[in-house]
Amino acid sequence: MIKTWLVARREFLESLKTKSFWIGILAMPILMVLSIGVPAMLEDRKDVRRYAILDESGWLEAAIEQAADGPDLLRVLRELRRRQVERDGIDGLPVVLKKLSETLSTVDEDHLILLANQLDSLSGPDAEKLK
Repeated sequence: MIKTWLVARREFLESLKTKSFWIGILAMPILMVLSIGVPAMLEDRKDVRRYAILDESGWLEAAIEQAADGPDLLRVLRELRRRQVERDGIDGLPVVLKKLSETLSTVDEDHLILLANQLDSLSGPDAEKLK
């Protein structure tokens, strides 16, 4: 058993003298930091995700469009209201959006959500009738 330990010790001491051992020892922590750090940095940079749904029957289309567009419309209305209240970048908006932002500045959150839902429902199956 003592001879085994002597051989192992000698091999280890010989390994300490090689460049490849030291490169491996120093590279391992760097690889660990990179493998954790790079995904964490890239997680903040999320790109737009696109989905394709094949609905040959057509009955899912209205529900999917409403679910996809609804939150965006509410976000736009909130931003218009915020710009009007804070007078931030109103002058650069088209006339129609300026007028809308003036109206939205007097609307509370509940009515804003209701308005977004009503506007979103106009883009559903009945929207063809309005055109």
